[in-house]
Amino acid sequence: MKKTMLLASVCAALLQACAPVSTPGEGSSTMPRSSSTAAANALSLPAYYWRLVSATDASGKSIPALQKGVEQPLRLSFTADAMNVRGGCNAQFGGYTYKDGVLHVANLAATMKACEPALMQLDAAIGQLLDGMRRIGLSKDYTTVLATHHKDEFGELYRGFNAMLREIRVRDEKLSQLATTDTLTGLANRGHALESLQTMLTRAQRLGRPIGVMLLDVAHFKQVNDTHGHPAGDQVLRDIAHILQANVRAYDLAARFGGEEFLVLCEGADLPATADMAERIRTAVASHVCRLADGQTLHTTVSVGVYAGAGPHATAMQLIEWADQALYRAKQAGRNRVEHA
Repeated sequence: MKKTMLLASVCAALLQACAPVSTPGEGSSTMPRSSSTAAANALSLPAYYWRLVSATDASGKSIPALQKGVEQPLRLSFTADAMNVRGGCNAQFGGYTYKDGVLHVANLAATMKACEPALMQLDAAIGQLLDGMRRIGLSKDYTTVLATHHKDEFGELYRGFNAMLREIRVRDEKLSQLATTDTLTGLANRGHALESLQTMLTRAQRLGRPIGVMLLDVAHFKQVNDTHGHPAGDQVLRDIAHILQANVRAYDLAARFGGEEFLVLCEGADLPATADMAERIRTAVASHVCRLADGQTLHTTVSVGVYAGAGPHATAMQLIEWADQALYRAKQAGRNRVEHA
């Protein structure tokens, strides 16, 4: 970013240096604007592109400072870096020699006029890059890739900017994952689940479709932690998370809702479909053997409360509350069972 702004300011300075000026009593001249920073009226060009080393008149006499309005033949010595402004100007110069990084130009006015297309090319290249950067900044679409035909330093600048966009995309993906994922189980976290449920509900109410909601509770989970330790409890939760992921549809959302409770959202699923999925999950958990790090094994079960629907006036929290009421009945009836609202 800093390099881009630097190039933009350099290009602006170059264009200013090449802008025509008027001298008293004369019309417009193609001579560059003068600088007040060195000797009075001395030529000033940014060192990033050209730096005046020496100037002589036609007889070879050294000229300490270039004056505005001078139209006599001159021999100017410039150091030039590898920017395409050099290549662009060199291709159009008449009466110049270039050796060991020094450009000797015969006539200042003709030189600056010849440089103008190359300088405009630079201005256009920088303008395109800045326009692309502004669009991306406003849209926040960091998947964009800025294309360019440049193979010189500007090409490197575009590639550098695109690399920065890739880094931003990777960073945003990581931040999004951290913000929406439960770190222990890899499932969605509570906040992301509630946001997703609200989105699903709004869509379901608009289209007149149901939503299947499941709340699951791990049986006697506190006893697992007290008897085998918290690492064992963590392993039980991870195993159940894997079972959920293996038994829900690709477009369903499984989440850790809190502690030993899990939430499953099944968009478009009616009560029979949701209850059938809940029964498959319950059976899979009951038959699963959880293997602990110390070699011990555990068996556990889950109770599941199911609700399916999306009334026109229902809220996201009401759907969860109705599923929770069904879960309470499942636990009261002996656990390891599915109940629906």
